Amino acid sequence: MMDNYPPGAAHDPNAPYNEEPCPDIDVTVRATLVKDTVLTGRYEHRVADYFSDQQKAPIELIRVLEEIVRQLMRDGHRSYAHRYLPCLLDNCEGWEC
Repeated sequence: MMDNYPPGAAHDPNAPYNEEPCPDIDVTVRATLVKDTVLTGRYEHRVADYFSDQQKAPIELIRVLEEIVRQLMRDGHRSYAHRYLPCLLDNCEGWEC
């Protein structure tokens, strides 16, 4: 009988092809977004108010994206711009600010 193992390696427990597979594990990953923005205005009020007037926070952008994806799906689209919409919608969920 012929096999493709190197001589004496077919039953070597230290050979990488004879190792037991690693078990699946759960890993938690935290994503952080950063954007430098120059704000224009007189700062009699809180800087955060100026920011929210001039820029959308990432969580707001995600909610807008979610709204657009839902509308596209209601209009009968399953994909748009080469993106599978149900998967994109799943990726919009679970974010918090």
